[in-house]
Amino acid sequence: MQETLDIKDYLQIALRRKWYFIVPFVLISIAAIAYALYAPNIYRASTLILVEPQKVPSSYVKATVTEDIESQLRTITEQIMSRSYLEKIINEFDLYPEMRKKLPLQSVIERMRRCIDVRVRKGRVFTVSFEDQNPVIAMKVANRLASLFIEGNLKVREERAEGTLVFLEKELERVRKLLKQQEKKVSEFRAEHLGVLPEQLEANLRTLDRLQLQLQSNGEALKAAEETRRMLQQQLSQMQTMPMITVDEPTSGEEIVSESSSLSELKAKLKKLRLRYTEKHPEVVRLERLIAQMENEEKSNEANEEGSKETSANEEPLWASQIEAQLAQLDAEISQLKNERKRLKSEIKEYERRVEITPKVEQQLKELSRGYEVTQKEYQSLLDKKLQAELAANMERKQKGERFKVLDQAKIPERPFKPNRQKIILFGVFLGMAIGGGLVGVVEYLDHSFYKIEDLEQFTGISVIASIPKIKAKKLAEV
Repeated sequence: MQETLDIKDYLQIALRRKWYFIVPFVLISIAAIAYALYAPNIYRASTLILVEPQKVPSSYVKATVTEDIESQLRTITEQIMSRSYLEKIINEFDLYPEMRKKLPLQSVIERMRRCIDVRVRKGRVFTVSFEDQNPVIAMKVANRLASLFIEGNLKVREERAEGTLVFLEKELERVRKLLKQQEKKVSEFRAEHLGVLPEQLEANLRTLDRLQLQLQSNGEALKAAEETRRMLQQQLSQMQTMPMITVDEPTSGEEIVSESSSLSELKAKLKKLRLRYTEKHPEVVRLERLIAQMENEEKSNEANEEGSKETSANEEPLWASQIEAQLAQLDAEISQLKNERKRLKSEIKEYERRVEITPKVEQQLKELSRGYEVTQKEYQSLLDKKLQAELAANMERKQKGERFKVLDQAKIPERPFKPNRQKIILFGVFLGMAIGGGLVGVVEYLDHSFYKIEDLEQFTGISVIASIPKIKAKKLAEV
């Protein structure tokens, strides 16, 4: 066949395939015109609603519902589009009476859902529309839907505020119990480690220094007491080896020299102690008392020697008994000093242990306290949020929060919203033309017949000598 077609060819095709075009064109156009003429009028009524911001400044009370308008509308729309809500409206306005007789209720509800339209406009405004064949019903249902949106918004906001408050109360109670448990653990830990707590470290160090000084003083006092005991023991030994004085024999100066020597040694010892300690030091006081006693005894002995020059051979010297008494006193004092030294060493060991383990206890206490502080901050944060949620819930109860307000109620529509008859007819005409033209093209494409001599010559490559024209059936009958 010829690859290119001219206008004449197209006209021949149109004449040849005219019924393939005319039939669908006429049928579809008639159907569109019939639908446009007999389709019932559908009326749409719309209610204009404004989203008012909360009356209390947000800097004072923050609302618990912070979604944008579209999100809020989706939530409320899903609620209103539920079966329970729509069934009430259908029964209230007696909608779709014929459909309810023939179809199940769920199908009627689906039909009503398709007739409801919610659209957000610019700003904080949205519309709620309803379509119905009865304009009055369309108006009433649109206004009823608007009131449901207003009520639903208040209900949703109040429920969310109350739900937030209940959730925070439960969380607050949970954290409160956790806080008490952690507080109990910290208290038990502090009671268990009393004496080695970080805040007691300084006091323990001061006590340790004081005990070490006491131990040093004890050592010096013990050393001095043992030195004094040694001198007295030496003096007693010398006296026991000294020959006894007879009645006729004059007293030699050896005993006096020995006594003076012991007294001078004690005085020298006292002088050294005074350079190191105060007058109230126990060893200084003891030596002063001993020196005074020895001086008094020396004076008493001198007086006795002047009054009586005779001494009994069997009489025990007075000095020996006095020195033994002093030795017994020193032994008791040395024993006491040793016991005190033992006690001081034990206490020093205990306080050294306390100072040594304090860093470890401090680390453990920090870990417990850190968890307690974190929980305490969480508790305080939840408490603040709970107070804020209580204010928000109270604001929603008093309808001082964000709410919907009807700006323009739905009115009885004067003109039908649909169908648009002109558009339907034009659409039917264009659709018929498109289908007719498409059908002609398909039939022509599937037809492999030759309608021109040129097409046959081009296809076979042979010149055509003669051709028989098309003979119609009527003419053939006449022949």
